[in-house]
Amino acid sequence: MADEVSREPARDPQDLERLLVSRERAEDVDGMAALYEPHAVLDCGGGRLTLGREAIRALYAGRKPTLSVDLFPRCFGNRCGNRAWIF
Repeated sequence: MADEVSREPARDPQDLERLLVSRERAEDVDGMAALYEPHAVLDCGGGRLTLGREAIRALYAGRKPTLSVDLFPRCFGNRCGNRAWIF
């Protein structure tokens, strides 16, 4: 498809889904990441966010992103795991 080769930018918010799906089908991880702003935040569900285009690219590539935050750490009594809280 043309948008994988040319890396057509999304000019309208409604273009995003079409471009993301077509690039995913073409296994164009760099093209998928290019649709995000450099400091974008991707909600991965379950209280997890992925921060930044490079971390989002890593997520799509199947690697663990380097800047992922657990918003709802599991706490037992007064102990919480080693989690970063960002406000």
